[in-house]
Amino acid sequence: MTKRPDGPSRAVLWIGALLTGGLTYSALLILNAWNIAPHSSFRGAIVGGASGVVAMFLVRFFHDRKRR
Repeated sequence: MTKRPDGPSRAVLWIGALLTGGLTYSALLILNAWNIAPHSSFRGAIVGGASGVVAMFLVRFFHDRKRR
């Protein structure tokens, strides 16, 4: 039986998911404004992956900073 994450861990997951979605949406808007519309799945994967990495870095940075 798997154990559910506690309150702070669940909050980190939600914040990470929201940041990833927001950053991906912003990046796709910028690419669309520059007429580099990400209609290929390769560009979408790069934008989504990069946004996820940045979001999780920010979440971990600020989460670890609060503990100190």
